[in-house]
Amino acid sequence: MEKRRWWQEDWTQEIGLIMIGFMVIVCILWPPKSPQAFGVLGTAIGAIGGYLTGKKFNGKEGNGETI
Repeated sequence: MEKRRWWQEDWTQEIGLIMIGFMVIVCILWPPKSPQAFGVLGTAIGAIGGYLTGKKFNGKEGNGETI
C-alpha cells in the first residue's frame, strides 16, 4: 500500500468541524442584531458543516471505508 501524503487525505471532516467552530466563535463575539439573522446564519453554516463532517463517517465518499 502506497504512503498517502497529507494533501491526498480526505479533509472534509476537518473543514466541517472548523466551520462549526468558526460559527460558534462569530456568534459569541459578534451576535447578530436580529434573531432571524442569527437563525438563518446558524442553520446555513450548521447544515454545511454537518454535511461535511458526516460525509466522512457514512462511507459514501472518500476511500469507501465505513466506520
